[in-house]
Amino acid sequence: MSAAAVFIADPTPELRLELVRACEEAGPRAVFVASLLEAHTKLLEETPSCIFVDAESCDVESLVSWVRSEGRLFAIPVVAVVPEPSDALFRKAHRFGADDVIVRGDSAAVQARLANLEGFDPATRPPITRGQVVVAYPAGGRRAILGRILRQSGFEVSFAEDADELREIADRSCPSVLIAKSDLPPRGAFEAATSLREQVGEEIPMVALRSAGKLGAFGESSTILDTIAIGSDLAPPDHLLFLANELLSAHQREARTSARLLFGSMCSFRAEGERRPVYGLTYNLSREGLYVRTLDPPQRGARVWLEMRPPHVAHTVHLRGEVAWRKGLQTPGGAAPAGFGVRLSESECPPADLSAYQLGYDALLREPALHHP
Repeated sequence: MSAAAVFIADPTPELRLELVRACEEAGPRAVFVASLLEAHTKLLEETPSCIFVDAESCDVESLVSWVRSEGRLFAIPVVAVVPEPSDALFRKAHRFGADDVIVRGDSAAVQARLANLEGFDPATRPPITRGQVVVAYPAGGRRAILGRILRQSGFEVSFAEDADELREIADRSCPSVLIAKSDLPPRGAFEAATSLREQVGEEIPMVALRSAGKLGAFGESSTILDTIAIGSDLAPPDHLLFLANELLSAHQREARTSARLLFGSMCSFRAEGERRPVYGLTYNLSREGLYVRTLDPPQRGARVWLEMRPPHVAHTVHLRGEVAWRKGLQTPGGAAPAGFGVRLSESECPPADLSAYQLGYDALLREPALHHP
């Protein structure tokens, strides 16, 4: 059976026709289902290449949790479809585990993403090159989402519901890094990490995910200490890649001109001089550039224009630069999700906008560190 693009939505007849045409141009068949229950059956019957889910009519988090728990669907990209380009809608969809977000009615975005998946084999797993990670998290659905992100990055993944299961895993093999919910039963992630250190006789780097009730005024901010990174359980799951990589690659941090900081905000980008925008979500920032998460990344070396709202800045700024590197789903592994990195061109950016971006970056860099959940 040929591959199918599965749409969990109930589009108008006009939009359905546009989506069918977009799929015909890109290759896969278009298959439509109207509910999450129907999707469970259809996705197991079909050979999906990509899943598009209407975020207004379907529970994106439930869908992604189920998809990541099904072996044959484990690596299939899920694209959330939102009614309008908004920071809140993009961040929410990514937090629920979507691989990308597009705006409803944008059939060109559908076609571009399907075309970019040409050559992608969801059965291919990257070799295990980064050691073992244990995801210690009580909720099974979220565990599956976090585990998929880490496995695709090249980690061997084990799961634990509590500190007792974590100790059992460590008896068999010492993990390279621990991902733990801050209130991991029975007495929290920090006590579990202390016990683990005593058990294996060495410090295990840990990413502690702070729960919603304990984030306070810090929102989705994070900090990286010597062997502990503290992130938000409300952040997109791919933030784990950044935090784990920062813990395991301290020498790279020291060599950078400026620190990279996690920051998720909707942005638009387009080739130099073009009008039609593509939407993505920023992943991290440095003073010299930024990384944008998308399944439609420009080619390396391309000149691009971007619009985004920097941290602590109320207005949108216009930036210009060159794509320094890109990553697609065809090349699993690595410490970043699919997307592209831009090196900003100071001479081409409007001076006031570049200044606002750099001031916003500096303000994010000064945010208080979080030393305990």
